Amino acid sequence: MWSGGGGGGHGLPAEALLLFSLADAAVARSLIERGGNPKQVRIELHKLNAMVGFAEATTCRRRVLLGYLGEQLEGGCGNCDVCLEPPDTYDATDDARKALSCVYRLRQGYGIGYVIDVLRGSGGEKVFARGHDRLSTYGIGAEHGKEAWQQLIRQLIHRGYLEQDIARYSVLRLTAAALPLLRGDETLVLSRPRVKPPREPRVRTRRRATPAANPPDWFTGGPPERWRAGTTNADEPEPDAELLERLKELRRRLAAKRRVPAYVVFNDATLVEMAALKPATPDELLQINGVGRVKLERYGDAFLGEIAAQA
Repeated sequence: MWSGGGGGGHGLPAEALLLFSLADAAVARSLIERGGNPKQVRIELHKLNAMVGFAEATTCRRRVLLGYLGEQLEGGCGNCDVCLEPPDTYDATDDARKALSCVYRLRQGYGIGYVIDVLRGSGGEKVFARGHDRLSTYGIGAEHGKEAWQQLIRQLIHRGYLEQDIARYSVLRLTAAALPLLRGDETLVLSRPRVKPPREPRVRTRRRATPAANPPDWFTGGPPERWRAGTTNADEPEPDAELLERLKELRRRLAAKRRVPAYVVFNDATLVEMAALKPATPDELLQINGVGRVKLERYGDAFLGEIAAQA
C-alpha cells in the first residue's frame, strides 16, 4: 500500500502492480493468531482484513487507501484499474439501508461477521442467546450470501458510511454520512459484488493410470504394481488408520518446527493416500498427489521413515 501511494512522488508517471492470493492471506492470518498478546493480535488482524479489503475492492483504490488513512476522496481517481475498467453497478440503496439499519439495531457493538449473521438469519447460538433473532433486521438479507454482504459492507466502509473501531474489536459504527441514506434522503449506487460461482464437485482421477510415453529421468521401471492401469478409487486399498495418525503427528511436528500451518507441509488427502499406498522409495513417494520435488527433498526422508517404521 505504501508503494502504491508513493510511486509517483517525484512527479513522473508510475504504475503499481498488486499481486494478491487468498492462500497467502490465510497463512498470514494463521501466523498472526499464534501471537501471545491478544491486543496485538486484534490490531494485526484488523490490518490484515484492511489489506484484503483493499485487494478485493470494487471501488476506486485511491479512495480506499485514503479512507484507511482517515481521508475522504470525492469521486474516483481516474487512474486505478477499478476506475479504468469499472465493474458492473446497481442500485444498492435497499441493501445498504438493510446493512446500516442492522448495525444500528445492534447498537453499533459488533463486527462485520456478526452483522452478516443477523442479516442472513443465522441460527447461531450467540445470536439466539443475545436475543438478536427478535430484531426487525434479523433475516432481512437472507437472499444474499455471506460473500456478497462482506463486499457490500466493505464498500460502505470505503465510501465513508461505516467505520471500524479498532480499539473495540473492529466493531462497525455509523458515520454522519449514513444518516441521509437511512432516512431515505439519498440513493446509493455500488459495484455489484463479484461473487464466485459455486465450484462443481470434482471427480478425482488417478494421474498415473497410464505410464507416460516419455517418463522423466527420476522415473525408472514404471509405476509400482499396485499403481498400474486399471486401479480406480473404488478398488484402492483403505488407508492404515494407525499409520495415518502417525503421519499427521509427524506433519504437526514439522509444521511447528517451520512455524507454518500444517497443510503447508502436506494436506490431509496426501496423507490419506500415503497411508493407503505406503510408498517405500522416493520415486514411489513422488507418485502421491501433492508431493513434488521440493517437498520430497524437504520432507521425504521423514515421511518415508515413518512409513517404513510402521511396515
